[in-house]
Amino acid sequence: MKKYFSFPAAIAAACLMVLSCEGNGSDVVSVTISESDIQLKTGDSLRLEAQTIPSGAAVSWSSSDSEVATVDATGLVKAVSEGSATVIAEAGGVRDSCNVTVQPDRTLPSRIVPGDFFLADGSILSKDADAETVRNADVIGIVFCVDLRKIPEYDAGYLSDNGVIMARGFVMALKEASETSQMWYKDPYTGAYLRDETEIGFTDALVEGDSYGTFELSDADFSGFEKTCLVKEFRTDAYNAGYYPAMLAADEYNDYVPVPENATPWYLPSCGQFFEIIRNFADIRFDESNMLPINDDDFMWENITGIVEAINASMDKVSDNLKDPVNDTGVYWTSTTSSSTQARYVYLDNGWSVICMKANKNESYLVRPILTFGSF
Repeated sequence: MKKYFSFPAAIAAACLMVLSCEGNGSDVVSVTISESDIQLKTGDSLRLEAQTIPSGAAVSWSSSDSEVATVDATGLVKAVSEGSATVIAEAGGVRDSCNVTVQPDRTLPSRIVPGDFFLADGSILSKDADAETVRNADVIGIVFCVDLRKIPEYDAGYLSDNGVIMARGFVMALKEASETSQMWYKDPYTGAYLRDETEIGFTDALVEGDSYGTFELSDADFSGFEKTCLVKEFRTDAYNAGYYPAMLAADEYNDYVPVPENATPWYLPSCGQFFEIIRNFADIRFDESNMLPINDDDFMWENITGIVEAINASMDKVSDNLKDPVNDTGVYWTSTTSSSTQARYVYLDNGWSVICMKANKNESYLVRPILTFGSF
């Protein structure tokens, strides 16, 4: 005898079949993640959703690189460090993936002060951060000036061309550009050290017989980056051949300590920029009111103590392997020229004085690079 099912009974059977399939991982047809590509900044998080057919299947989440991005059991993705990773949702042997790109967070704080730490990813770490945090951070320099009035249009233009919204200040490198002193300029074949850089756009900081006038020109010179670029552009052959060792050493520092996208390359600081390092780290009066003229158009500051100590104190929290102390009784080149044969140096005596004088370009002095940085 044939058995017949009533219509309601058939509906009930169908429902039972669907219910038995729903949530059964072995019968999953597809998995679809709500996003296929996402971009996050370090520290950001975003929750992904996964839909399955049939719906309700148990989904497991995983990341191809947890050092770049992690994902928990609910699909919450957290950006850990710069790089790329793939987040995978899987159910019943069926999977879907989402590409995750993590970029460094270069949103700089609204308030930056001298002594703050500049990191390799272009971010800022407060000078008040605890020592362990600083030791574990990838610090590449110390902010020494945030006076926007002192940032040259040339530097700001370079940063703007690279997507920086606003130039913010200057950073001093943690190390010397080289282990040995360097000459400012010398023809290695003839020994000559005469080269008139005003031909390519330099302005010599010199008022003959007037130390105060020379100081004003030197103190106003913040064009270290522009000077390096002018030499590289208009003295290309001589620069590449090693005629400008001090500038070249500062430039080659970029190979050892790469800069982030929101900064200029490292360069040889000008006189005004080096003076700002002294002013802002040592927190002293450092102007023509307490300046002493010497040698007609050179100058010095006497009875000023603890300058080198103060500069080095700004780096105290940084790991020893990342820094070189500024040299006590050290003589440092600047990019500021005085004539076709002379450029200006700064001499630091921790226990007594600061001296700024002109010297022949074939003299060998130390090089401490700096850079200009800004906010995206």
